[in-house]
Amino acid sequence: MILFSKINRLGLLNQVFEDVVICQEVYDEVVERGRLKDEFGVELIKEAISNGRIKVKSINSKFKVKVEYLIDHYKLIDKGEAETIILALQENKKEVLIDEKYARDIALSLGLIPKGSLRVLLLAFENRILNEREIKSLLTEITSTDFRISAGLLSKFLELFEELKNKKK
Repeated sequence: MILFSKINRLGLLNQVFEDVVICQEVYDEVVERGRLKDEFGVELIKEAISNGRIKVKSINSKFKVKVEYLIDHYKLIDKGEAETIILALQENKKEVLIDEKYARDIALSLGLIPKGSLRVLLLAFENRILNEREIKSLLTEITSTDFRISAGLLSKFLELFEELKNKKK
């Protein structure tokens, strides 16, 4: 969500996913505590929430214990990532949008299907929401932000993108 607000493409999440739901902690981190140091991006997120395109949900008391467990046992996970994972479990969702590799591994170990921001681009291309030119343009924009992409991940993305392009022919 942060990345897509930075590149002014927050609406892409709604085009790719049926529901876009964030946990209260992510909302607090991004909007209230200013983790996203981009006022325009914050306004996009606030607008999407007020329009109902993004829903904010709290972790219920039964699941809060599970958030604390993740934080206590996996030292590299932050509270927003832990709540994101647990909210998916609480809401009986299979997919979770999360970019941090460590948190993705935890989500996977809990039976979730983690999807990262680059996967969103592939899904958008596969579903004919974005064309090849738009994907390349967005990839350029993404790499000009502070979003960290390893060479291996970028290489895998490009490989998958080529496979999708060849399937469409």
